[in-house]
Amino acid sequence: MTKVSYDWVAMFRKIGLIAILGVLGLGTRCVAEETARDYTTRAVQLVKEGKVNEAMEAFSKAVEMAPNDPMYRRNRSAMYAHLKQWDKAVPDYDVILKAQANDVVTLFNRGFALLQLGKLDDAEKDFDAVIQAKPDDENALRYRAFVYIEKKEPDKAIDDLTKLITAHPDDPQNYVTRAKVYAGSGKWQEAIDDYSKVLEKNPKDATALWARALAYLRTNNPAKELEDLNALIAANPKNLDAVKERGEAYRRAGEMDKAIADYTQALQLQTKDPALYAGRAFAELKKNDKTDALNDFNKAIELAPDNSDYYAGRAYISVTNGDAAKAVGDFNHLISLKPDNADLYVHRGDVYSKLKQWDQAAADYEKALSLDQNNYLALAGKGYVMGQKGNVRGGAELLQKALQQATDPDHKEEIRVMLRDIGVGPQL
Repeated sequence: MTKVSYDWVAMFRKIGLIAILGVLGLGTRCVAEETARDYTTRAVQLVKEGKVNEAMEAFSKAVEMAPNDPMYRRNRSAMYAHLKQWDKAVPDYDVILKAQANDVVTLFNRGFALLQLGKLDDAEKDFDAVIQAKPDDENALRYRAFVYIEKKEPDKAIDDLTKLITAHPDDPQNYVTRAKVYAGSGKWQEAIDDYSKVLEKNPKDATALWARALAYLRTNNPAKELEDLNALIAANPKNLDAVKERGEAYRRAGEMDKAIADYTQALQLQTKDPALYAGRAFAELKKNDKTDALNDFNKAIELAPDNSDYYAGRAYISVTNGDAAKAVGDFNHLISLKPDNADLYVHRGDVYSKLKQWDQAAADYEKALSLDQNNYLALAGKGYVMGQKGNVRGGAELLQKALQQATDPDHKEEIRVMLRDIGVGPQL
């Protein structure tokens, strides 16, 4: 659930002050009423002394003494809220609202508590009631937006956040929240625009820079992504996430020397991250530095012995070094551990394919498809083997289908290479 907070302590202090003023300023009504005030006064003092449990007992005693006076339930519910005992606060809110149905403060408080309890529909109703009475209530708009986010209703959340931004265009938090909603909906350019608004006010906001960099990645804008990552690293050279992501960005851009430098820098900050060794290994492999790449793949596998991608990288080196048995052995071991993992059969099929052992490769691709019929890499492998065995038309059809299904740019290029390799150009 989205984490939200509210200054319940400040509210409680105000309520406590009201209770004390009630004791001092009002005349005697009845013994029970006067006793309830006494308990409340004692509870407020106990809170100031940090004696929370004793204070709660005193608040509850006040409610017992005067169960029909909403003030005492407001005191106790504020204390429950301060302690995050939302399930206990709600019944007090219910009693208050039976007596005072239009009490917008209690409606908001109950909506907030219900949000914390995950009762989203009920929370939404309370926030709706507050907004109907006070259309510009900022807290109600903000937390109703949180309800919409939890209910996967981004358009409604964006409407409420836009109202807040219109009322307070200089408040960066509303832009950040709306940007997150846009990002969660895949509206990356809108997210970038909102993070840019935040950065106009504070160009060094690390959270906004990082989020915008990742949004630029999603919009395939590597230059802008690198610009934000560079700013982050310039401000803090020990920002591990930024250094690591910049290494990935350089590798995607084909700048292997810079990628290797960043992976090396990141490894100085975090020596036990297998992904860093593997990333550097893949970059080294692109430079045909198989010796360093093999060392890094070995280290990555040592740290993450179940990661099939690392074995795939090492297998490629093994095959090109003439040690096919080593490559097949690696995947045999992984398959024995995870016999239902379709990707492992694809990887082993790829090794057999490189060795031109077409029957073994075909069997592995078929097995992968039996486990995952949507595995487009297995489909591509099957099509490639068919083409190599003479059925070019059938193989091309499968490869074209795999190309249409592929989502990763690198995979798409691999499939295009397969099509050219069997003598057919890609249709898209």
